[in-house]
Amino acid sequence: MSEAPFPIIVGSERSGTTIFCLMLNAHPELAMAFESYFVPEMWALRDRWSRPEGFDLDAWVNDLLTDPAAETFRQRWGMDSHDLRRQVTGVEPITYGDAVRRLYRLYAEGRGKRRYGDKNAGYVVGLPILASLFPEARFLHLVRDGRDAALAHAHARFGPQDYAVAARTWARTVTRIRRFGRQLGPGRYLELRYEALVHEPGSVLEEVCEFIGLGFNAKMLAPEEAETAAFGLTTHGSHASAWLPLTPGLRDWRRDLCEHDLAMFEAVAGPSLREFGYDRAFPAVPLTARFRALPPLALDRARRARARLARGMGLT
Repeated sequence: MSEAPFPIIVGSERSGTTIFCLMLNAHPELAMAFESYFVPEMWALRDRWSRPEGFDLDAWVNDLLTDPAAETFRQRWGMDSHDLRRQVTGVEPITYGDAVRRLYRLYAEGRGKRRYGDKNAGYVVGLPILASLFPEARFLHLVRDGRDAALAHAHARFGPQDYAVAARTWARTVTRIRRFGRQLGPGRYLELRYEALVHEPGSVLEEVCEFIGLGFNAKMLAPEEAETAAFGLTTHGSHASAWLPLTPGLRDWRRDLCEHDLAMFEAVAGPSLREFGYDRAFPAVPLTARFRALPPLALDRARRARARLARGMGLT
């Protein structure tokens, strides 16, 4: 029996992927997991569970409950360790992908649903692994105007706070995901706009449901009425706006972004804004803005290099 389509939400951070995830999760048949980065990150450990007779589920579950690579599983999924050890056990002639599917099914069944999905915002490196593990995966790329996403970062006080760095992060992420999606083809990749989701949610969600083989349900239009404990999120903090009714103009760069920061953002991400069909405020960005962008970009590049070095030396 073929697997049902497995929706995976992707996109640059602060692009509305959380509210989109909550909307899909409000469907009576679909349980969306939240940022399960452990799936591709544990892929590198797969030889630990390989046995001549098959896949060692007991060893895998032990790593799910203890290994640093599975930290997001323990943080996000809320599965009882005793139940997990009881339900996922033995050595079977299955693949790592099959084992992960079993985990997703248990997650969905625990919420009284028959289908599952996931959200992996800002995550690009592991997408080819997910696409290979799950031929049934359907990637939903939610794109938001990067200037509004940068405003959301500043409001949330996490992620890039400098507008030059935010611009580069947004441009790189959306461009790489689009390139990945074009390699997959239209049968497995659907590009959506946050602005359309806010203004015409019914039309967008109907398109999404058709793409993932699920009947549209009106409950998806009011995710704020669902249980507020979904994914461990709360109605305050960095995801507080996800519990608001869809609000056009909640972040609006035309209204809220000063000319100084706007020019710096467009100095870095102007070509990507144009590529994704967003109008630019500056057809020709002032040269001074380009020079202002250089120091924060250099500092961010150095910070990332130090972080990669620390990971390579096992210091993080």
